Amino acid sequence: MKRELLKEDQLTYLDGGMGTMLQARGLKPGERPEEFGMQHPEVVEEIHRLYLEAGSNILYANTFGANPRKLKCASISTADAVKNAIRIARRAVEKYEAEEATKLAGRTKLAGRTEPAGRTEPAGSKKSAGRKEVEEEDKIRQPHAVALDVGPIGELLE
Repeated sequence: MKRELLKEDQLTYLDGGMGTMLQARGLKPGERPEEFGMQHPEVVEEIHRLYLEAGSNILYANTFGANPRKLKCASISTADAVKNAIRIARRAVEKYEAEEATKLAGRTKLAGRTEPAGRTEPAGSKKSAGRKEVEEEDKIRQPHAVALDVGPIGELLE
């Protein structure tokens, strides 16, 4: 998907920060954006709509923190969080394209994104992740990547 978008004769615009937009609409400190999205899907859909109206043609679903480590004590599973976020983003795109009926219909791609699930080193650190840390990271991200396979949503872009 990444290469296809870059080869087309069009500009590619990604959406902006979901977290800050959610905070402006009631997400409290310490609250998980993925759970907030389950409880307030209309808020997440509105944010996607705003990014579409601003010209975004790639929407990141609200999946940044959807990993087993972060959602360990949450009321939702990683798979449910990702699937819910994809449904909301897809609904926003479908409604927008149906209402606008523009030549841009069908141009929007959906993508999922995940934060680093393991330890991260401070900027400028010379320590690199060893094989064990990389394998651990892959295990943590695996349910996220599998959950993203819910139809034509694009790719997991990191």
